[in-house]
Amino acid sequence: MKKLLVVALLTVTSAFAETVSISCEMPEMVPQHRFSLEAEVEINNDKFEKGVFSILFQDPGYNGENFVETLQTSGDVKVFPAGTFAVNDVYHLQAVQKGSFIEHVSLLLDFAAPLSSKIRLYDGRTYKATCSINK
Repeated sequence: MKKLLVVALLTVTSAFAETVSISCEMPEMVPQHRFSLEAEVEINNDKFEKGVFSILFQDPGYNGENFVETLQTSGDVKVFPAGTFAVNDVYHLQAVQKGSFIEHVSLLLDFAAPLSSKIRLYDGRTYKATCSINK
């Protein structure tokens, strides 16, 4: 009986998950640490799971170093209803991974202000971009 209840709860919980495709655009500003990103995450209430992020980082300058990282992580989601900051809902995804190459991810999706999404590396460098949900 307990096993049946657990299976039923897992099925109900999974039914409310929403898979979201995300993209971030790198700013044109050359003196800025910047990134672009493609990702797909599963949002379930106030958490995201099964997040797979493909990230292109670019250091400042015309000849700034480029490097690519793939990140698999999960974290927290906060949804700001339409009218709070923008015409549409704004999603804030946040993941913290102490001791990892990528330590902190903070993505504001569909937020009006440019460069509102940030990724911080283990050495303190912070990269910025503008992110949105692919519709």
